[in-house]
Amino acid sequence: QSTNRPIDQSTNRPIDQSTNRPIDQSTNRPIDQSTNRPIDQSTNRLFIGVWVALLILIGVYWWQLYVSHQHAIADTQEQARLRASQTAQALAYQSESMFRKLNFVVQHLGEHWRSRNPAELRHVMAIALESFPQGAILEVLIADAHGQVVFSSQQPPGQAPQSVARRDFFQAHKAAAPAPRLHISRPEQSAASGQWTLELSRPILNDTGTLAYVVAVAVSVEHLSEAFQQVFTDPQDVVTLLDDAGYYLTRSHHLVQAMGQRVPGERDFLRFPDQSSGNYEARAAVDGITRYYAWQRIPGFPLVLSLGLGRDKVMAPLQRNLRLSQLQNTVATILLLLAAWQMTRLALERIQQRHRLEVQHLRLVTLMDLFQDGVLLEDASGHVVMANAELCQLLNLSASPAQLQGIHHHRLLQCLSPQRATWLTLPQQQQRQSLEVTDDALGRHLWLRWLPIVRAGEALGQIWLLNDMTERKLKEQELATLASTDVLTGLPNRRSFLSMLEQHLAASASTTGSGAVLALDVDHFKQVNDRWGHPAGDLVLQHVTQLIRQSLRASDYPGRLGGEEFSVLVRHATVQEAVHLAERIRQTIADTPTPVGPNVAQVPGGHIPVTISIGVVGLAGKDSRTALAQADKALYEAKATGRNRVCLFQ
Repeated sequence: QSTNRPIDQSTNRPIDQSTNRPIDQSTNRPIDQSTNRPIDQSTNRLFIGVWVALLILIGVYWWQLYVSHQHAIADTQEQARLRASQTAQALAYQSESMFRKLNFVVQHLGEHWRSRNPAELRHVMAIALESFPQGAILEVLIADAHGQVVFSSQQPPGQAPQSVARRDFFQAHKAAAPAPRLHISRPEQSAASGQWTLELSRPILNDTGTLAYVVAVAVSVEHLSEAFQQVFTDPQDVVTLLDDAGYYLTRSHHLVQAMGQRVPGERDFLRFPDQSSGNYEARAAVDGITRYYAWQRIPGFPLVLSLGLGRDKVMAPLQRNLRLSQLQNTVATILLLLAAWQMTRLALERIQQRHRLEVQHLRLVTLMDLFQDGVLLEDASGHVVMANAELCQLLNLSASPAQLQGIHHHRLLQCLSPQRATWLTLPQQQQRQSLEVTDDALGRHLWLRWLPIVRAGEALGQIWLLNDMTERKLKEQELATLASTDVLTGLPNRRSFLSMLEQHLAASASTTGSGAVLALDVDHFKQVNDRWGHPAGDLVLQHVTQLIRQSLRASDYPGRLGGEEFSVLVRHATVQEAVHLAERIRQTIADTPTPVGPNVAQVPGGHIPVTISIGVVGLAGKDSRTALAQADKALYEAKATGRNRVCLFQ
């Protein structure tokens, strides 16, 4: 009654209504019924403090967990971008090598077309295209200034000439001011085969600078797509080749849907034409997949190579790990094992991250092993990060790529011969460099490129690329020989003879008595062809060539200008000495008829007598064009006054 509180009947004590516990009347505190002692209010405050601290600790921990997840996501994205940039750079240089090879083929086919010899052109074309995979080149054609096809590797004999006047590549050369440069057209689909092709073309100009012909090589778009698809088989990852306007030239996946399409105009390589490379994240309109893209302009060509790694594919392992981490930490929070689970989670994340890096490293190693060039990757401190077997083979190293990993650049140089060590000398300027080197010991020609790896102005290392150019050099020499030599007689052709004449005139411009030029023409050669046939005419030209060679001195330089026309550069001789030499040649040919076999022509006696007319002109004070023109005038005089004679230009 005095406290106005309920009474506990068992203890006869008042009850605290807030705790429903009996109260100790001396201390006025609730009593713990298990110990029968008063409960201290400070214990309640301690429990509350512990729980508050625990909740704060959990909140801090979960905040830190969230931040670390964001960092992991950002780091994974950055690793994907860096990997895409490195791979795109390697693919861009491989594509650059291919397009330079195609440009070389187109240019030299155009030069050989000037000979107007289809058989020779097909022979040269076959040699040039041996270095390309089968099916990569679909057609080689040459059209005149009106768009009429005058040569095609796919046109059957006897078929009516086709016209390419309406084709984009021909219109590009026709509309613009003619310039000897390569044009890469957008893909076109063949109405006959349904195949998509790229036309790589160059103009052939007249002496007046106007368009004479257009040489075009049709490259299979599907073949380019399959080549990229061999490296990236998963449709989540895609390699695209575009022109500077953003139109698709080829795509490793969904090729048909991409043909004729153009990427959105907000892409970095369209908005910033001065940039050579970059990264962005976007959703592709062709297949609706969001990817991390790295793009690289191909040096020397209006092309952009873009590599996209599927965002879902890149982020899926990390997202699974993050969800697992959240579940683990939730369980750890409930079980009050936050610290232990935190350490476990961090350990698991590190192991998983290391595993992902090892997987990416294995992919890069696989790509390097498939790469046809030798590759050496070093970090910023000069230690070898990675090398492939092709590099060890080209540098004649006994060590394997695994044994090179981790050694310093100076230690690598000590493993090389002195000549090869000079190739890998670090350049002074931190910009891409390339040079051609010759391996004297193995007789090989190599192309060495050094590429710095820089991000945001920070040097991250460098890449060495070593390409074996021996076969290419041999083919270039073979093509050069074919381009400068007359096939029938083995003499230098018109271009080579004019070049030698101009060199001689330039070297002897300050001297007197600088030699002479002989213009030679077989008399009545058309009658030989008409009467005995062209095989007999070929034997006559070869026989005349042999007699001319035998009559010349070692310093004299003969050439075939075309048909039955020859010319001789007589060096280090006076005009009278040149006249005597011409007379000796004329007499020798007149006295030595051409022997022919029974299978060539039914010639009485087995010999065809021929004579030759020769015009002579001194070179003192003349240029090449004047000298040849005056020699021709003297030759015409010899023809007009009876043939089989030598006339000196007066």
